[in-house]
Amino acid sequence: MLPLLCVDDMLLAYAPTAAKEAEEIKQDLAANYKITNLGTARQFLGVKIHYHTDGLISVGQIVFIDSVLKQFHMEAAHSAATPIDDKVTLDLAEEEEDGDVDPTSYKAIIGSLMYIALATRPDISFAVAALSQYNLRLFARHLTAVQRVL
Repeated sequence: MLPLLCVDDMLLAYAPTAAKEAEEIKQDLAANYKITNLGTARQFLGVKIHYHTDGLISVGQIVFIDSVLKQFHMEAAHSAATPIDDKVTLDLAEEEEDGDVDPTSYKAIIGSLMYIALATRPDISFAVAALSQYNLRLFARHLTAVQRVL
């Protein structure tokens, strides 16, 4: 018989004051499912978790971001002060030609940027949301704008 539910990764996060309840949840899960407790999380779904001595926790995706830059041949790109240029008009112009823009590549970049924005970089969320509106009809300037976000 095949299982109806398969969970690949699970992270249980709780305040130190809830440690007893968290242990009970882990025991209940272990009683019904085969689980492996890997201890304190250091990485989850590509997001690295760093615990500072002062009690702060920081998260980052440097490895994933570097792989995205490499995948789209942007690893040598220069940084920009803002993720989107306020002087560039993204609105669609009827007379403009589509040009040599690969919509599949554009959508892949947008998808990667969405994951990055949701997980660790909310500062690019507006730019990614604005650029994702052009998935169906895009021009070279949209590709240039999404590359700026990269």
